[in-house]
Amino acid sequence: MPAEIPVVTVIITCYNLGRYLQQAVSSVKRQSMSRWRLIVVDDGSTDEETLEALKVLEGEGTELLRLDNGGVARARNQGIGLSNTPYICCLDADDVLSESYLEKTVALMERDCAGKVALVTTWMESFGEENRLYKLGGKRDPAMLLTDNFFHVSSLFRRRAWEEAGGYSETLPGYQDWDLWISFVERGYSWETVEEPLFYYRVRKVSMVTHSDRIRPELVREIAGRHGDLFRRYYRETVYHRELKLQAYGEEDQSRRRLRGRLESEPWFPLIDGGEGIYVFGTGKKAEEYMKALRGSNVEILGFFDNDSRREGGVFFNRRVSPPFLQRGRVLVLSQWEREIAQQLLKMGYSEEEILLPTLQGTQGEKRE
Repeated sequence: MPAEIPVVTVIITCYNLGRYLQQAVSSVKRQSMSRWRLIVVDDGSTDEETLEALKVLEGEGTELLRLDNGGVARARNQGIGLSNTPYICCLDADDVLSESYLEKTVALMERDCAGKVALVTTWMESFGEENRLYKLGGKRDPAMLLTDNFFHVSSLFRRRAWEEAGGYSETLPGYQDWDLWISFVERGYSWETVEEPLFYYRVRKVSMVTHSDRIRPELVREIAGRHGDLFRRYYRETVYHRELKLQAYGEEDQSRRRLRGRLESEPWFPLIDGGEGIYVFGTGKKAEEYMKALRGSNVEILGFFDNDSRREGGVFFNRRVSPPFLQRGRVLVLSQWEREIAQQLLKMGYSEEEILLPTLQGTQGEKRE
């Protein structure tokens, strides 16, 4: 336990996520700032793996609150109720904080001598089923927050503001954090952003967020009803921002369809669509665009190669990233350095037939020198 008086309490809520829990706890214990308190709230877990993980943490001295299952909002509220620090950070059991997360968010919060900032968020990196950088925070425009939630769930906030808002809503079946952020703005508070990816969000096929996204229209209607005055005040701007977002989605979808069409016109595409699995060389922006275009196809991606040692051992589109090595099979090169990489693969022992280069025009493949 930290020797100094804590200024922030981290609340980790867990329901049957024992396989990830230790990683979340370790990310708190590795913080560069030591003035924290950690409370793990078990929301009535039932699976043996989670129960064993909780038993180990309790044996190590981790502060543990056990509840009957009542939902994540209730679990967070109960955990925060035990705290006595000015700042709170709620962390889900399958997510991770960077080592400097608390140091940098608390420092930014404490610059606000007037106490007008209720929340400090950061940029976010997703991992697991998705690998992407999200530059969260945005402009200090309440209408944008009413349009969509651009704060991640583990944003640091003032305990006082949480009290004034009445805590997380325990009646909403989803988006409770978004509802809380809106409550802060409703009371005249503002926010700040640390423009660094300090929060790591695990994307799983089935999670609370995926469930909430499926019932988004119903949730948005209920949230708008809970904050009717604020929505009416920013009605025109909220509609405008929503239209801008829908327009951007439409343009992104058209771009993806065009890219998918070019891919399907490649002479080698029938060989990999439903055929043997392939490797992809590249984990940058180009690779991300093409991987999105490949979603829904029958192309099996076995893994990714990258020359950047910082990416090795990581995960990209839920597949392991490895340094390039010789294996029998095809490699799709998705990089701005595609010609240089093709030469590298040839020297490693790949044949020209095994190296696939997309042609941006969707015509016959480029000739390799």
